[in-house]
Amino acid sequence: MISDDGTVWCTLAVFRRRLAESGEQERSWMVPFLLHLRRGKGVLVACDLAGISTTAVYRRRMRDRAFRRAWDEALAESLLGRPLTAA
Repeated sequence: MISDDGTVWCTLAVFRRRLAESGEQERSWMVPFLLHLRRGKGVLVACDLAGISTTAVYRRRMRDRAFRRAWDEALAESLLGRPLTAA
């Protein structure tokens, strides 16, 4: 996925690939939710814009490690103002 400034946002791409490989149908709200977080929106606003409840999002975060990691990295990226570098 290419971010607003033209850089590749690997975490989201990796997350999407893992969902596809797992055979789980991608939820239509996940990618928009993560993009809104990356753009600096709070969880409540990101949920509203993605059309999902906060309860469903936090439930997903608790049970899905890849989603939790993508969420954490989206928040970190929004605070840093740039994509995280691979470790």
